[in-house]
Amino acid sequence: KHLVSSTFIDERGVTTPSGFNPYSEYKSWIEDDGHSNMELPGAVLFPSAPYDVYAAVHFARAHGLKISVKTSGHSYSGSGTRRNTLHLNMRKYRKYTNVVPCNDTIPDSPGSDLNDLPCYLAHKRKDSRCRELPQDCGEQEWKPGYLVIGGGQNWAEAYGAVHEYNEGKPEHEKYHAVGGNTATVSPNGWGLQGGLSGTSLGRRFGYGVDQPLMYELMLATGELVRFGPTDTEHVPER
Repeated sequence: KHLVSSTFIDERGVTTPSGFNPYSEYKSWIEDDGHSNMELPGAVLFPSAPYDVYAAVHFARAHGLKISVKTSGHSYSGSGTRRNTLHLNMRKYRKYTNVVPCNDTIPDSPGSDLNDLPCYLAHKRKDSRCRELPQDCGEQEWKPGYLVIGGGQNWAEAYGAVHEYNEGKPEHEKYHAVGGNTATVSPNGWGLQGGLSGTSLGRRFGYGVDQPLMYELMLATGELVRFGPTDTEHVPER
């Protein structure tokens, strides 16, 4: 900044009243360890595979450290960057975003293979909805399938994958993603916080929390687990 006639003028030509020095305010909170703007992790890791997360969790447990996790950082409470934590930034984590179409026949049971469970649930969701709303569930309207999304990915990547899959396919083979309005938001955090989907037919297909079929999660014990519902049914409005 340049001091001209006792007035600060920045590079945009914006003036600051005489007698006010913004640097003194910045200096005060930079030197104050207790200031809210200094709520930053002690170390940052960029895991790229489940084992990296496993190693980080075990290291944190062994050394009595708390962990913070962040993909896009859309947290009003700032939980993704807690002070003095071992911070896992998920943006370099393994990428997926692949569309998986399901066979046309619904299986009798989910079976023992967890890889078959998402398609089973997708079919059950279609089946229960069609019993309740037959006019909304023709073959042209609902083809079971699912999208695999990595823990560090955002809606731009998810929507891009669906768009790429749909390219050149007839209308009855295309998929529609129920998701958020902002491309930089993580689908996982979006869904776990409810998932408003007003711009992607949420009133027709439900909130984001209604969409997941399976999660892969690293527990605080260092165990990698997969979990999700084993059945689903449509609950009619009262």
